[in-house]
Amino acid sequence: MAAALRAKVTVLMATPPIPLVALEGLVARAHNEELEQNARDYAKKCHDVASEAAVAAGIRCETFHAKHDQPWAAIIETAG
Repeated sequence: MAAALRAKVTVLMATPPIPLVALEGLVARAHNEELEQNARDYAKKCHDVASEAAVAAGIRCETFHAKHDQPWAAIIETAG
């Protein structure tokens, strides 16, 4: 349908914010940075799969990655 209408598809990946990890009163920033990077990498993989499928179908595709603990709110904010 998107191809017939010459519309574009928007792909949104919403991942929850990673809370700071505290061990015995110390904040482990390195661990959090690794988790954040893992979330970004996963979102990119998902976006790549969706983009490849869209291109193969002749559909324009735009991707977004949002850190949000409520996916529905991320959708509304991105669409707004």
